Amino acid sequence: MDQSNYVILPQSSFSPFITTSTIKEFIPSEKDIQHSIEILSAFLEHRTEILELREYKIQFSGYINETGEKIIRANYFCNAIDIDWKNTPVLVKGGGNCFFNVKVNLDKKDVFDFIVNARK
Repeated sequence: MDQSNYVILPQSSFSPFITTSTIKEFIPSEKDIQHSIEILSAFLEHRTEILELREYKIQFSGYINETGEKIIRANYFCNAIDIDWKNTPVLVKGGGNCFFNVKVNLDKKDVFDFIVNARK
């Protein structure tokens, strides 16, 4: 994967969006990132609502959930629209399939909280 198209942000940058205080941050390795993309690609195999993954920029962060499982949070977006995306989470309203976010449980090899933005 082209490293110019993604960044690993600290989980703390997403802290306003965390709903529980019992998780611990972990910094995903390149292997963790690749594993999460493989799991997500399998999940998306028969879905048509998004673009090809290579067309997105991605922000990754990681945490360990309440049961000790590694979770990768990922924001996928086509453009950052005046946001320093390498340092600030990209959060937009609308945008359709140009923006989606997802969580991947590396231990269970499972995708959850897959959300594609509405068009407007």
